[in-house]
Amino acid sequence: MNELRLLRISDVDTDRIEVRVRQRKGKKDRYVILSGFIKERLPDYLKELQPQVYLFEGQTPGEPMGERSIQYIIGKALNLFCLHYPEETYNNLFVASKETLMQSGRDPKHLGAKIGCIAILHTWGQNLSLHPHLHVIVPAGGTDHEGNWIHSRQSGKYLFPVKAMGRVFRGKFMEQFRRFMTGNGMETDEELHRELYRNDWVVTPNVRLGEQNR
Repeated sequence: MNELRLLRISDVDTDRIEVRVRQRKGKKDRYVILSGFIKERLPDYLKELQPQVYLFEGQTPGEPMGERSIQYIIGKALNLFCLHYPEETYNNLFVASKETLMQSGRDPKHLGAKIGCIAILHTWGQNLSLHPHLHVIVPAGGTDHEGNWIHSRQSGKYLFPVKAMGRVFRGKFMEQFRRFMTGNGMETDEELHRELYRNDWVVTPNVRLGEQNR
């Protein structure tokens, strides 16, 4: 996030189609590709907002925008994407969640069985802001290829490793997202994808095995 908000106007080279990311990780500068989508719209952005030093400046001219402001803007942009493409976004949520759970269930290290689930889509948060997410109910076991019930061996723990599920869900969601963008002729920035993969995607289990009667 800091790499984004600390980008200077001089770091963008439209002739070489690259962006210079100054000494952040490893104390070395690195260069990333400037997408054609951004290159085309950058002149209008600079003309309209007239930043002095940084690409994204706050209320004080010449000073970078605050991190919370950047997070807010990115969140608004994602919400706009959901509003414009609700069917695709919500379908992606359902498919990525289902495939993540099925893959985890088939893994003999965790269960080695076919599981089922019930998923409910919520599109708004408690503060009535757009916040698409799923609530998923998963049984504590599944069936083998002969239809026999296999109960979870993770008594007292979550059904599957939480961090591992987050990584699998991230991969499946992003794969479908990129396929959708490419299929509709929309560019996606490689640096954005790398940044998304660098961050943990959180899967939040609320009720653990052994607590079903709560």
